[in-house]
Amino acid sequence: MTTMTNTELLHARPDLLTGVDRQRQFLLRLWSQQQPCPNCGTLLNVFEAARRKIDEIDTLSGAELKYRCTACERELQHVVPLVSIGLPWEWRLVHEAGIQRRGIYTIWPEKRWIGAFGIFQMASDAVANGQIAPFPPETTPAQAGRLLHEAGLITIGEPPDEDR
Repeated sequence: MTTMTNTELLHARPDLLTGVDRQRQFLLRLWSQQQPCPNCGTLLNVFEAARRKIDEIDTLSGAELKYRCTACERELQHVVPLVSIGLPWEWRLVHEAGIQRRGIYTIWPEKRWIGAFGIFQMASDAVANGQIAPFPPETTPAQAGRLLHEAGLITIGEPPDEDR
């Protein structure tokens, strides 16, 4: 293993690296990719969300980093999906990550929590009823929720303390 900085390692030729350094280089390239914040859609990479410079992160330590969106300040979790179609990793809101299986989301009508599928169903119904304009298929649940919120159809807020 070499004593290269992460910046040097990121730009090194793979054929000149040891096996471990190639793995570190792969991780650095992966973590440099920006993924959208599920709350506001801001594109962030691991270094930006951790608020650390690339050379301040030890790729071999396995240390757990704290992540936060630079735009909306929501706490994020770096997640590698079990099955991935296209995206090798994604961000999840911290409180969502712990209760993902229950389908709880940060948007609710009349203080009733619903899942991402429910958000899209509500948004589709609102389009059909002429309450909001049609939205593109790549719209995220957070973006669909904002459309519903802007139309005055739902309230957006933090989950109650018992759901965190």
